[in-house]
Amino acid sequence: GLRFSEEREYEDIALAHKLIYPQERVAWIPDQLYYWVIHDKSGTTAPAYRMGRASEIYNYADRVRFFQSVGDDELTALNMKRCYYVAAQHIYNIKKIHGDQIVLDDFCGLIREYFPKLMRMSYFGLRTKLRIIFIRIFPTTFGGFSLRHKLNFQI
Repeated sequence: GLRFSEEREYEDIALAHKLIYPQERVAWIPDQLYYWVIHDKSGTTAPAYRMGRASEIYNYADRVRFFQSVGDDELTALNMKRCYYVAAQHIYNIKKIHGDQIVLDDFCGLIREYFPKLMRMSYFGLRTKLRIIFIRIFPTTFGGFSLRHKLNFQI
């Protein structure tokens, strides 16, 4: 009963957890059953930042709300941290292209909202907490640095 949204990009982020989480077991198989169609306007290959990529953060925020609603504190924490880090990258890009102020305000608000929650979580060590503080104070600086150095902050 789940469908990809035509209104947002990064549909896999919006649905993957809803497909996998309720399962009792998940198995990995080496067969390629999922294919991407890559073209010049693809969100993953487009050379310049465009506002459609903002869907990534909205989808991560939906994922955080999902895990909160099912009471999974660990997955809430991990997805909140991922959303927080990637929001800083988007803030950097939106400022660089002089993008949509409403979206920029949304992402800055998300960082303000998530900061105290992340700081209270026991899942993260000192190094991660220091990074969370740095992002709260300097989101644009962190976003630019992490993008230029291709830092990978997967869940």
